[in-house]
Amino acid sequence: MQELPCRVWCAPALAERLRRQLGLFELAAEVEVVEHPVDDEAEDILDAHVAHLGGRAAVASPPAPEDRHRLYTEALAFARAHPWERLSEDAPLALELRAGSDTGSWLVRVMGSGDTRPGLLLTPSAAGRGTPGDPTAAPPGSCALLLNAAAIPPDADRARRHGWPEVEPLIPSLLALDGEEPGEIDGRRSRLLALALGAVAAHLEAGAAGAPTRGEATLPDGRRGRYTVSPAPAGSGAPAGLREASGELVADLLPDGAVIGFGSVPRSAVDGLGTTAAWHGASPEGMSAGGDLPVLILGVDAAAAGVVAARLAEAHPVGVALARREQRELVTLICDGSVFGLTEARTGDESLALFLRRREAADGAHLVMVADLAGFPDLDSISGVFGCVLRDAASPGRR
Repeated sequence: MQELPCRVWCAPALAERLRRQLGLFELAAEVEVVEHPVDDEAEDILDAHVAHLGGRAAVASPPAPEDRHRLYTEALAFARAHPWERLSEDAPLALELRAGSDTGSWLVRVMGSGDTRPGLLLTPSAAGRGTPGDPTAAPPGSCALLLNAAAIPPDADRARRHGWPEVEPLIPSLLALDGEEPGEIDGRRSRLLALALGAVAAHLEAGAAGAPTRGEATLPDGRRGRYTVSPAPAGSGAPAGLREASGELVADLLPDGAVIGFGSVPRSAVDGLGTTAAWHGASPEGMSAGGDLPVLILGVDAAAAGVVAARLAEAHPVGVALARREQRELVTLICDGSVFGLTEARTGDESLALFLRRREAADGAHLVMVADLAGFPDLDSISGVFGCVLRDAASPGRR
């Protein structure tokens, strides 16, 4: 008789299926199924490449399979616990983390209590609170778990390989946030994010209100991880990225079917924009230095393009900003004496976040274009170009 193995290692995603098959042959009691993270280096390389093609920055030191498996395990527990039903994203937690010799102070924000996607944002505490519900505006060194109903294929495939059940309605995206575009999470931050997810779960389970919650866990490499979590001290000032503006907020600038997009134009090409379209606002000469200028594009049909451009010329645009109204965040165009509401800002909109970062890098300079949607990006399709300068109001001498 052929000897049976006493233990079988398999990928987490296959464990339950294998146990059921062993049960059919009445072998479940004799053969132990051990879930073991898949050595998915080849798949990881492909997933990272596909994600990079979609705009995500690559990572030099990706997580080891064991670290990635631990992170997905903690993320699944987080998703099933629905902590966003108990914690507001406007009330971050202060977190002291130690993963082996890696120690630091962090702010952790549970997202999903409002209109945002569920998830968790981990930011260095020295960088401040950041913007509630907007992980793409997080300071460098941050990382995030975002739970999506429809994730991109690399995220979904990786999650399935590490045991994420197909019946779960939300799929995790694990991101490092360092610059203009989110990136694949690295090994160090995968350990910290997993530890943070466990810390939040322990804090909620303890029900300690304002008291600190302390705990520890064994990391996949055998080292000890420790955490202390408590409510973050109250901050001051308005969230970053919001602007105050006086004037009536109106939403009748754009006709039905208009499309709003974000892009950039090399400063060397700015002069040429005025050859086919009327230039308004800040002078092209003042924007002629190196680098790219961010652009808000208002795409409408040909019949409406001239009308919209003429109305903006009369309104004298100052710049694009975010505003809150009735618990919603809106993309607006501030003008002299009025504010046009353009669209509701989508949580995690990477193109909007990139536009805002480019505007900051350009010292507030940016463009607003009105274009015939059918002909864009041909220069002949552009009816009006508005040069704007809107800087951070907190900076001296700025408006």
